[in-house]
Amino acid sequence: MTLSTGDTGPTGLFTFTLPDGREGSYAVLGRQAADGRFMLLPSDWVERPSGIQALTLQGSMHDNGLVISGTMPGCGGTENFVVRRLDESGAQTQASVDFDFAPVSGGAAAGTWRGEIVCGPRQRPETVPLTATILQDGEGLVAKLAYDGPVFPPSPVIMTGNVIGTTIALQQLMKLDNSNRSLKTVSARLDAAGQTLAGTVGQNGARCRDFQLTRTGDPQMPDVGAALAGNWAGATDIPPMDRLESSYVLVLAHDGKALQGELRLGHPANRPVAEQDKLVISLAPIHAEGAKIVMAPIGARLAEGIHRPQNSQSAVHRHWLIVMPETVGEELGVRVVQGGRFSEEINRVAELGDRHARFFRRVDAAVQSAMTSGETPPKRFGPGIGGAFAAASSMERQCQMLADWAAPFNGDDLDRQSVENALKAMLPIFEDSVFEPVFGLPYMFMTDPVERREIGFFLQRDCPRRFGIKIANVASIAHAFTLQNAYAGITTAMIDRRESVAWIDATVEELSAMGEDTAAETRLATIRLDAADRLDDVTAEEAARFETAYAARRDRIEIGLLFDRIARAEAMTDGEATLAEFAEIVEAVAQSPMEGDEHRSAMERIGTKAAQIAAPLIAAIRSEEAELGMNLAALSALNGLEQRTTFLTDLRNRGLPIAGVSELSMELYQTRNSLLDSMEVAGEFQAYLTTIEPGDNARMRVTNAAYLYLTPEELAGGAPFYAQILETTIFSLEQASMEIVDSSGPTAVDAVGSSNSGEPSAKDMAMAILAYYRQGTANFNGMGSMFPDDPFGQPNPLNMIGEAMNQVIGEVNLTLAYFEKLGCASASGAGQAGYNCDYIAEIRTDNAMLGMVLPQAGIRNSGRFTAARGGWMYLPDLE
Repeated sequence: MTLSTGDTGPTGLFTFTLPDGREGSYAVLGRQAADGRFMLLPSDWVERPSGIQALTLQGSMHDNGLVISGTMPGCGGTENFVVRRLDESGAQTQASVDFDFAPVSGGAAAGTWRGEIVCGPRQRPETVPLTATILQDGEGLVAKLAYDGPVFPPSPVIMTGNVIGTTIALQQLMKLDNSNRSLKTVSARLDAAGQTLAGTVGQNGARCRDFQLTRTGDPQMPDVGAALAGNWAGATDIPPMDRLESSYVLVLAHDGKALQGELRLGHPANRPVAEQDKLVISLAPIHAEGAKIVMAPIGARLAEGIHRPQNSQSAVHRHWLIVMPETVGEELGVRVVQGGRFSEEINRVAELGDRHARFFRRVDAAVQSAMTSGETPPKRFGPGIGGAFAAASSMERQCQMLADWAAPFNGDDLDRQSVENALKAMLPIFEDSVFEPVFGLPYMFMTDPVERREIGFFLQRDCPRRFGIKIANVASIAHAFTLQNAYAGITTAMIDRRESVAWIDATVEELSAMGEDTAAETRLATIRLDAADRLDDVTAEEAARFETAYAARRDRIEIGLLFDRIARAEAMTDGEATLAEFAEIVEAVAQSPMEGDEHRSAMERIGTKAAQIAAPLIAAIRSEEAELGMNLAALSALNGLEQRTTFLTDLRNRGLPIAGVSELSMELYQTRNSLLDSMEVAGEFQAYLTTIEPGDNARMRVTNAAYLYLTPEELAGGAPFYAQILETTIFSLEQASMEIVDSSGPTAVDAVGSSNSGEPSAKDMAMAILAYYRQGTANFNGMGSMFPDDPFGQPNPLNMIGEAMNQVIGEVNLTLAYFEKLGCASASGAGQAGYNCDYIAEIRTDNAMLGMVLPQAGIRNSGRFTAARGGWMYLPDLE
């Protein structure tokens, strides 16, 4: 922002840069009020980015003339703005820090005064000696008064006030003893020569009134505290000294007679020096007792912004005393006393956690250089905090040090995780090797919750909000300092992590030296169990280091055990069991990490031994095949040879290198076809099936007998002639075992008005119904291939549904266990061919699921029977 002041008020140009990099600017004009506040209104756009509106700026200039701050109403939540004055080079101007100061100025009221005061009842007044030491700086005063007499004990009191012209006003600041007769207020006037001071005192226990004092000399300040001379810096946000979160610079010098100095406050403490409101107060020693010295505020030499007299908090500096030790090292602990009896406070030591304690650090060359360049004095933390953080020369550098410490997590969004998970992820920065150089002690030794909270609030509040120093995952890191549970959790987690890291170190070394035998495999399983909890304690890198070593040893053990297994298989007796073992080894090798030369070596050993075992087996099968005759027994023997060959084929398919098994399979296939094509073999097969006696479950008994010679695929249609023999035999046995009864007689026939001539017999009807059911079951059992696929060869969904039903229900076969003809009548009357007949049928099945729903006894039914080629046809629907 560029501003100039004209006759009508400030005018200028406001320039801004948006987060997306676009720039804009517009002219502003306005007026400035008497109190320095102003309003700048947009007057004309110079460069307007799309979607942006000009806003009004309201604010004021800082008393130092270096900073303008204010608000921009309507700026979408980012209403505050701060701009700094630029120097001729375009750099931001800095507020210089001058460590020189002028001693207390003195004045007409300053001096040592002696005289008398009238006390007691008015009827019997008594004149009591009164002494006063008054220090003056500008119009500010601080005084130590005491009266003494045979009736009234000494009652020293420290008072503060001011002088305007020749009029003096004082009020009690602190009693120095336990007397109830101390002075409360003083109103007095100097004579024209400045040698006499006369006035009255306010209400007090001694009922004193008028006094008159004569100057006896210069003010006598205690000549103590020479070791305190120097520059000191600190910060506080603890009442009562300052409710404004101010930084403090304490400048002290000893002129050979007394210690004097200035206390300089900057508000707020967590803003750059150029943006702070300053308050400079002169200090002088007013009392000394034992090893303590009391420094009293005399007058305000500079009061900016919030410290101006019209502000309610501006006079707070006039109502306290600073008590400090006479000797000190590099740190100065003082107590701020406000009201009460000083005798109860003077011997107390400033301690961490005491709300009246203030701590200052001697300003060394580095701190002085930082402050001179405009940085904020460093914040003093608890006495246990040290390291680079405590030694930093400014608050800005303390914040930057915290940001650098947390930098490893800049890319992680830990603030969105749970407190537990976030703190676990951040454990590395709390390790002693990382934490102690920054803070001067291990994290687990930071047992004082006050110290921890100070750091937590500082990094979470002051650094990001005031100095603009971004600390990665600041909320999560602050929890480590502000939450007691987080502190306990990190401490225990680090102990667990150290043990886990040590365990990983030892285990990685153990894994590298471990063997490749069964004992090593057992030990490896134990290590895996021991690692389960420990891997959660360490970083991903540490866990990966363990996993890499573990995987490498696991692979070596697996490879070693496989070679041991190959050696044991090589020592087995040659035979099918050995081949089966080698086939399993081949599968294990394929799934193992074995590769390269080891893989080639293993497969060569397996192949050599497998070929050695398989060659005699193949030769034996061929020899037995050559001795087969052309008969049904040869078909049965061939089944055994094929089973042995299938075993070898399966081993080869599993990866076992067996030569010649494909050729052998083809030879056996050709031999089988020759046997199946033989009419002699077919005749023997038919004769064999006819030996089966009628009875229940004819299909199952006949089919099982046929399996001795033929495969299920052949009996299902792969060998049609044999399948027909099978079905014919089953049908014959089912007829033979079926009970057929004809209950239709002349009475029954006459009842329907028809004759018996030409109607189907009971057996004709039973055979027609059995044929009908057999066709239905054949259709059901073939539902998986009943419907044609589409022209593009895609499977028909209906076939898929049918196949699923077949798999659920299973194969269905129906037989008639009992059939009884009740009677028939010609269907010609209804314009149909054949006969309408009543009957009773009892159906049986070998399907367990269907058998659960079929009636256990015969049921009466009706149907139409028509003569057809070769017999009768059953039509169940009479409608």
